[in-house]
Amino acid sequence: MEPIAFFGLGTMGEGIAANLVRAGYPVHITLNRNNESVERLVKLGAMLCDSKQAATKRSTIIVLCLPNSDSVSVVIDEISPVLEPRHLVIDTGTSSLSQTAQLVERLAAHKIELVESPVAGGKAQAAAAELGAFVGCSVAAFERVKPLLDCFCAAVQHFGPIGSGGRAKLVSN
Repeated sequence: MEPIAFFGLGTMGEGIAANLVRAGYPVHITLNRNNESVERLVKLGAMLCDSKQAATKRSTIIVLCLPNSDSVSVVIDEISPVLEPRHLVIDTGTSSLSQTAQLVERLAAHKIELVESPVAGGKAQAAAAELGAFVGCSVAAFERVKPLLDCFCAAVQHFGPIGSGGRAKLVSN
């Protein structure tokens, strides 16, 4: 199982990260606004790192569960100096289609692929591994991340290349 750096332990992130830990994934987290969620995840087996860069260095997959595209951009800026071609980034938020396209270009400069996977559901569904995922990415990337998404989603649907997952989520809303 690939090691994961998980950023965004808010309303849904804690449940998603907990399901990944329970499934046996090595999950690296950092301090968050809500340190109670960090403490619960560490008790489950998540590994606490002193920075996002340290968590990224220890991982091959970066999972973002952030409230908006601007937050995604801030985290990517922070970890960008340590990104390598071995990394793959998954954005589970409902991000702006134009900002997602810009993020694809930014990550491509590092030879890193983005998987857009906005999820449907709420806190209870995240905790119960009952979310739905609207995935947009290459077929190869989808095959790499599907087992991971299955850990916290009851339904995972690949809609095609980048942009198609976000568009499908917007239509469903």
